[in-house]
Amino acid sequence: DIIRNFFAPISIIIMGLSNLFLVQLSTVKEIDYQFKILKKQIVLCFSVFIFYCLILLISKSFVENLLLGDKSIINLNLFLIIFSLAAFGSSISPVLSNFFISINQNKYGLKATLNVFLINLIMLPLLVYYLDFFGAIVGVALVQILLLLFNFYYIKIIKNEVRVSN
Repeated sequence: DIIRNFFAPISIIIMGLSNLFLVQLSTVKEIDYQFKILKKQIVLCFSVFIFYCLILLISKSFVENLLLGDKSIINLNLFLIIFSLAAFGSSISPVLSNFFISINQNKYGLKATLNVFLINLIMLPLLVYYLDFFGAIVGVALVQILLLLFNFYYIKIIKNEVRVSN
């Protein structure tokens, strides 16, 4: 519960920005301008993410005492970075999904999700088997990173299709 509350602010801020940009995306019909809006949003969300990570790392001793007490069973820096990546990925993924919907390319968002699901089906049990609890943490973050990478890959494909058709 404590961990969720640490990363809730970044998710809330990014989702708020997502809603703001979604309004802009829904009013614009030119796809090149939609790509510019998406790029601005990703840069802004990533800036918020970096700022939040810096705050967490600066307040590391407070976070360490709150999360772990006297038991230092994990490397807190690595833990915070991995969970921050997971929080960022889970917050920005709906933004990308909404982007696919706004340009009527739902199939690409579904392909990205399906690819990550299939990779996760194989990868997550192996991570948990070999790395135990830490494997589960890495698996959560890796799923979000893979989802982002596949979404960016499909956005690039759409962009190339638009260039070819014009």
